[in-house]
Amino acid sequence: MKKSNIKPLLFTLLTFIDVSPGASNVFNVVSFGANPDGVTDSTAAFLKAWQAACGSASSATMMAPTGTFVVKAITFGGPCKSELKFQVAGTVVAPADYREFRNSGYWILFKKVSKFSLVGGTFDARANGFWACRKSGQNCPPGVRVCTSLSLVSFYICILTKLRIDMREKYGLIYIKLS
Repeated sequence: MKKSNIKPLLFTLLTFIDVSPGASNVFNVVSFGANPDGVTDSTAAFLKAWQAACGSASSATMMAPTGTFVVKAITFGGPCKSELKFQVAGTVVAPADYREFRNSGYWILFKKVSKFSLVGGTFDARANGFWACRKSGQNCPPGVRVCTSLSLVSFYICILTKLRIDMREKYGLIYIKLS
């Protein structure tokens, strides 16, 4: 009687198939053209990755892996179709001169987003010029607006001068005031 090779073949195929939940819903910014070299502008790639993750019908993760990503003024807007996590393993830096934001009034803006988590990473606003702007009373980047069920977990904000943080929770929103 001839021995069947179907079982070993089936086992081999199943070994290489990723069946973990949500595995296909990871949107890596590098796959969208971001460059983790600390020099190249990755703003467009971050926006494309956000749009793909935000448009996902099931829970999604936008991933920025290790490395340093330069991101100019950007709005991550909703509403998104489902729960969204922004997982940062590296560093996101602003342009060296905050005036590159022109009339945007912000560096990174999360707007009309609910069921959102920002997890890990370092955000370096290269803040010396920004804090001089704030001290002078000029129009400077404001930060987070109109988000619900926002979760900020294990991330770092690089600040080079004194900082006061005011955090309050109201209606599922964590308000963070930097001054």
